[in-house]
Amino acid sequence: MIGSIPMVELAPLDYRIALDAAAVALAETAPLIVCEVPRLRAEAAQRVAEGGPVASALWIEPMLPTWQAELVRLSVMLPMGAQMALVVSQPMARLLPERRTWGGQPLGTRLGGMARLRGALRRAGWRAQAEHGFHTLDATILSIIGRQFERHNRADLADKLGFEARLRYSGRGLRAALSTVALIIAQKEGQL
Repeated sequence: MIGSIPMVELAPLDYRIALDAAAVALAETAPLIVCEVPRLRAEAAQRVAEGGPVASALWIEPMLPTWQAELVRLSVMLPMGAQMALVVSQPMARLLPERRTWGGQPLGTRLGGMARLRGALRRAGWRAQAEHGFHTLDATILSIIGRQFERHNRADLADKLGFEARLRYSGRGLRAALSTVALIIAQKEGQL
């Protein structure tokens, strides 16, 4: 249940928003949660109910050493037409201080990691239905500029930039590629 994790242990906002969106996409099922990051696993457990027949998956933070085997396992386990939501850190996530403390080798933070993941999904019979990015580069830049205005006693401009940054917090296409966290919603349409 949301609210069961103490505030000091919450994952960064971009991950929480991506997990909220994934929970909405998988709302019709009780997905299998696959996650090697304890903080994100706890966040996911607040949002989706596991159990029952496995008809979908929520794959959080594919890791470099295990992602290919995990994709094969999920592709074999899930039925045709199943949905999978993937929450993946991207290279910009390296800028988040909290992300650095989680350890592991996230595939998405590596240069070309997202392209490798997308290609492997296609080859395994998954079709990406949607891709969104959270905490986009333009929102980050606007926030930084806004803080500078605030330091120079221009709260009026800082407020406007902060509002604009919130409007640009999520995006698709290039803006999704230049964000800290990606959400991919895929559907199984073929066999491995």
